[in-house]
Amino acid sequence: MIKGLILGTKESASTYTTYLEQVRFFSKAETVILSTDNPTIPYINFKNFNAIIFADCPKNIKPIIETAIKHQCNIYLTDQKWLSSNITQQWLSIQREANNLFFCEIPELANPLTEDFLQTYNQTQLIQYEKNIVRRIDIRQTLINALSFICLTNTFRVKKIDINSMDTTLKGKPIYKIRLKMFDHSIAYIILKQTTRKEHHMMFQTQKEKFTFNFSQFYIENPNRVKFTCEPFTYNELIVKNIELFALNIIQNKPPAYTLFHYNSVLNIIDKIENILT
Repeated sequence: MIKGLILGTKESASTYTTYLEQVRFFSKAETVILSTDNPTIPYINFKNFNAIIFADCPKNIKPIIETAIKHQCNIYLTDQKWLSSNITQQWLSIQREANNLFFCEIPELANPLTEDFLQTYNQTQLIQYEKNIVRRIDIRQTLINALSFICLTNTFRVKKIDINSMDTTLKGKPIYKIRLKMFDHSIAYIILKQTTRKEHHMMFQTQKEKFTFNFSQFYIENPNRVKFTCEPFTYNELIVKNIELFALNIIQNKPPAYTLFHYNSVLNIIDKIENILT
């Protein structure tokens, strides 16, 4: 069994304790509760654990994450709102030397609709990701999910970014349209609408084929317009699946498909557009 340590706020540590209890590879995890009011971080003997899970943590945890990388720990990292590409670029330099397992939680990459597709297609000419969001606070995580799909199915060397945040829905809520043009002339669109109506889909187009993934209605549409459905799933179930993949990476001593390098590339784009959208 994998012995895990969870670091995070009281709420996030409790949430991830519940998640780990659903993954058969983990024994009962220990927790370290962090507070933004108290910058003191307790001493941690990393050798006592097979996996370190950084849930929602205050920024003062940054040196501990760097220490965990240097100790070659198996790290599971959720997106931290204070993270930027400058910070993850520093971590990349440390990780190259340590060569440790670093798993970044991107919930939608574990989506059963797209799992096999991501392992097969990596030269898309056009990607369009659309999702309705309820709150502005959802923008960052939605962009990270969208850009991570683009990152894994494209060379992702972005030449130009165009952003339109002037359009609105019929109820006057904002519509954000982001266009990414790559150096290989491929295009990616991300469209976010602030509305309570549930819509979430993505389209991948290669030179010869087009696939549509409808995440809100749980089906894939192939180039012949035939729809294939799957069992409904929740966002929390995708997080549990991410943790299962992390556990398998540890057991198999295998790096994840989505690496810290990918995450750094995504944050690099986020840093350029987030201030305009939030």
